[in-house]
Amino acid sequence: MNDSPRPFGKYFLLQKIATGGMAEIYKAKTFGADGFEKIVVIKKVLPHWASDPDFVRMLKDEAKLSVLLNHPNIVEVFDLGSVDHETFIAMEYVEGADLKSLMNGVAAKGAKVIPAVAAFIAMQVAEGLDYAHKKVGADGIPLGIIHRDVSPHNILLSNHGEVKITDFGIAKATSKKSFTATGTLKGKFNYMSPEQVKSEPLTPKTDLFSLGLVLYEMLTGKKAFDADTEVGIIEKIKHAQIDLSQAPEEFREILAKSLQSDVATRYESAEAMQMDLAQVLAKIHPGFLPKNLAEFIRAYPPEPKPIEQTQSQGPSPLSSPISQSAKTSISYIPGYNAPPPKKGRSIWVWLLPLLLLFFGSIAVAGYLAWTQVIQPRLAAKIPASPPAVAPAPPVTPPAPVAPAPPPPPVQPVAPPPPAVAESQPATLPATPQAAMTGTLGAAPVPESAPATQPATTQPTAAAPVKIEMGQADVVSTPEGALIFVDDQPTNMVTPAVVGNLTLNQPHRIRLMKAGYLPLEAVYMPTNSQLTRLNLPLRPAPVADFPRRRRPLYRSEGGSAPLRQTPPTQNPGDSGIMIWR
Repeated sequence: MNDSPRPFGKYFLLQKIATGGMAEIYKAKTFGADGFEKIVVIKKVLPHWASDPDFVRMLKDEAKLSVLLNHPNIVEVFDLGSVDHETFIAMEYVEGADLKSLMNGVAAKGAKVIPAVAAFIAMQVAEGLDYAHKKVGADGIPLGIIHRDVSPHNILLSNHGEVKITDFGIAKATSKKSFTATGTLKGKFNYMSPEQVKSEPLTPKTDLFSLGLVLYEMLTGKKAFDADTEVGIIEKIKHAQIDLSQAPEEFREILAKSLQSDVATRYESAEAMQMDLAQVLAKIHPGFLPKNLAEFIRAYPPEPKPIEQTQSQGPSPLSSPISQSAKTSISYIPGYNAPPPKKGRSIWVWLLPLLLLFFGSIAVAGYLAWTQVIQPRLAAKIPASPPAVAPAPPVTPPAPVAPAPPPPPVQPVAPPPPAVAESQPATLPATPQAAMTGTLGAAPVPESAPATQPATTQPTAAAPVKIEMGQADVVSTPEGALIFVDDQPTNMVTPAVVGNLTLNQPHRIRLMKAGYLPLEAVYMPTNSQLTRLNLPLRPAPVADFPRRRRPLYRSEGGSAPLRQTPPTQNPGDSGIMIWR
């Protein structure tokens, strides 16, 4: 797929930001009246997920749910639609980076996120989660929204110190019947709650456990649950055994209440966790403002990350019982036989060769028909055209003028037959090249011939008319150029004699030779004498640097070769015009 800027419905995609397991993320622009422009984020569902109707239904239900969330700490969703069968979501663009990139930038300098910054970020996230958990519908009934994927990747930090939660795409409302496959886990492994990995019912407290894990990682620079295998991570999450001694003392009570494995002993709400964080922040850094977070971001620039190219795949029994990409939100465990992802481009694997074979056979058939059938027929019609004008000479009236009485006095004259033999060499060419031009009809008949033949044979004697054809001795410098006459190949190379040229009609003689520019001359024969055309060829320029192409010339009635210079009259040969 082309990643260059291009239109996409009413949006214009500017740059690809990332490619995850379910969607591609683009920075885009939308336009309005009077030059209105707005930068947004387009999240396009990948083709193999877009072809799954259950997944698309889930995405649409939950995108409609996300539109209802309007809070400063939640990324706003503007639009949901489809362009060329590609389902997308348009969201608010946050100019900055995610929390994971910031932590990577801090770790790259051998430092840790300062406690005040960690407390402020966690407090803002808790405020946004509290709003989502308590959101009610138009009927006044709580929607029961649970994010289920609170992780550093989904916490965005703007350059002005704003904190926003994104990717409510896998959130679920208890009033919605969204697609949930048996045995499917949603959320990233290192930030899951015990009830998530145990496939137990989820509550808003699930998000608080994940937020506690994010806070622990910011304060210590380490993940709370980390192991060599995914199975090891799952086992640690089930028991929720975390060493809080590495965290600052002011935060240990907050971490202990948010990271309880028993849901009943956990924080009752995100608001309660937010209030405890606010008290700690006021104690360690009174008056902390968003601008202080912006200053910290500038001091530790987020580590730039390349465009992600992770694709969600099916379960692999060779790696572990659970297979999940680090950047995807859906994982698989044994017992869930999900259909394999559909590949949208697989049809081209066999369709493209068939199309190439089909169009290739048409091209070959057309070429054979042109060279073997059409061209020979056209060439056969060219010499047959001169006899069509032969009926004009019937004005020779020797038959009516020759009466029967005069023959007796003329009989003594015996020399007429030799006269016919002497006139024949004068009209027929003596050289083989001249014979190619040919002379249609018979030699001139003497005036005495009608006296020796009956009157009834006179019409047959007058029918043959001598039709002379022009000829040209084509010579090129250097030799070996292919000769074309009137855009038809002659299968001859220079030097050669070209015949069968109709008198008093212009003929295009074209020469083509590898390494030389094509040359075309217009020659109009006025008699049957052999005329030499000496046509010098000009070497083709070497393409050492770009040259401005000369305009093509196309004459009426068919294609013509390239003309090198405007036509000039050749003073040596009458009726010849040469194009270089």
